[in-house]
Amino acid sequence: MKTSETEGPICCNVRNLGGTRVMEHKCIIYRVTANPTGWRWTVDLPPPQRTRSGNAFSKSDAVLQAIAAIDKLDDPEQIPKI
Repeated sequence: MKTSETEGPICCNVRNLGGTRVMEHKCIIYRVTANPTGWRWTVDLPPPQRTRSGNAFSKSDAVLQAIAAIDKLDDPEQIPKI
């Protein structure tokens, strides 16, 4: 596991679950899947926040938008600690 001196543990795992690519950023899971109009991203945020999702024209834009949604968490304490 990588660590950052300022942010603590950084999770950067990538795995496939049933054809869907599942990734992690700051230990929060997000998914990027293809759809007929482009790419859909979904972020599973920790409680009490809900799932966030959106669409992008390219896969790289979908990944960047998912990471941005994770980085916009209201309270940094909600990011899981390992």
